[in-house]
Amino acid sequence: MIDLHTLLGLAIGDALGAPTEFKTAAEVQRRWPDGFTTFQPGSPFGFAAGEATDDTQMTLATLSGLQDSASPPVPAALRHFITWNRSGPPDVGRQTHTALLARAPVGGWVTWLAEGGDAAGNGGLMRAAAPFIHGLRGESLRRVTLSTVALTHPDPRCLISSVLLADLLERLQTTGDVDRAARAATDAAITYVQRSGLDHLTEDGLFLDRDARDDTRTRTLVAARWPQAVQSAAEAAHACVTSALQGKRTTPSGYTLDTLQNALATGTGETYLDVVLPHALRGGDSDTTAAVAGALAGGRRLPLPDDLAATVRVGHTWGDWQRQWTVQHAAQRLLRAHA
Repeated sequence: MIDLHTLLGLAIGDALGAPTEFKTAAEVQRRWPDGFTTFQPGSPFGFAAGEATDDTQMTLATLSGLQDSASPPVPAALRHFITWNRSGPPDVGRQTHTALLARAPVGGWVTWLAEGGDAAGNGGLMRAAAPFIHGLRGESLRRVTLSTVALTHPDPRCLISSVLLADLLERLQTTGDVDRAARAATDAAITYVQRSGLDHLTEDGLFLDRDARDDTRTRTLVAARWPQAVQSAAEAAHACVTSALQGKRTTPSGYTLDTLQNALATGTGETYLDVVLPHALRGGDSDTTAAVAGALAGGRRLPLPDDLAATVRVGHTWGDWQRQWTVQHAAQRLLRAHA
């Protein structure tokens, strides 16, 4: 099962935000003084109007790994990530690229430690909806989200924000109260990562090197940093969500909690475009913020613009995927391949 509505919500937001990525709000205003509601050219990475970026592509790569029932999710997802990374995507983030160069589950941790335990980009959050889209729920949803995100982004701020998003999407299937669901998801994500995060990541093989050997040195270094890092992340996540639910947006940066705050701040919008367009028209890390907001709108079952849903495309060729395919076609192929 694939939740096509949420996947398309994410992909449309991604493609709407692509042309304004890295632009300032003033630059966006000058180029599009009347705004826009359709796909536009102008991506700094050469994506054509209607093409999705790394956010959607890594979501599809995660789904490919999860659909591979013959393999556990962590090594399967990692294989698909490596294939995508080797294909030369023009917009791959530095943290993601560096972690995947290790070609090992431990690569994310090695990268995090090399950055002094302070590497909290949004490259994990951008694909964190994938396990929900795949159909996982409850404990399985939290655990697979945690482990697949940690392959590149194991900073506790990344893990909490990603598990929070996944948990929120699940809660939105039974309630329309976004604020209440977001508060509950925040508490649940923090509790899960604090109590079980490091144990589950160890059990799921996130400290294995490319030869499937336990990297005990890295595990020891991470364990020494973990308690304080998780406590700081929990405090930052609470502050982020509190501000978001007051409608406060922050810098549209690539920091995972900035992205989460901005997406949540518009998450109660009445229409899909109300939720997503404020980010596409603001610039900064617009594609990822709009993608996360789009996943939230899709998870709320807000109607998607028909013309955009029918035409949003994958945007890059790698493995079995083709740049020109629509995301709808890509999802259908994925379902048929694993039927």
